[in-house]
Amino acid sequence: MNPSFEQTLVEVWRQVHAENADAAELGTERYPVRRTTKRGLRQVDFVFGGNELRGLGQNPDTKSRWAQMARSGKKVMQFLSTSMQQVRGNESMTQAVKESKGRLQPISHMFDGLEIAWH
Repeated sequence: MNPSFEQTLVEVWRQVHAENADAAELGTERYPVRRTTKRGLRQVDFVFGGNELRGLGQNPDTKSRWAQMARSGKKVMQFLSTSMQQVRGNESMTQAVKESKGRLQPISHMFDGLEIAWH
């Protein structure tokens, strides 16, 4: 049985943050974890259902509530994509995420593997 979208996000978060892995393994695929040049944030590019996604550690130096959680010690990760087709059970939902100024926009966040908040 294939993991759901939410299960995949939890698995990426777990491997990158909880296990501090050098790669996220999803099925037979292995996706290297890198660090951003400017802030040294952990990031991993991976594929789910044919869609390219990026898991990015939260920058604690912004004013968002997610950054506030990161500053307090929570392990927060943003998941980004230019567009995403998500399937939940029998319900199919398309969540289009616009590319703004050449940058990916967030589709969800997760902290300590417990919450996914859709934007």
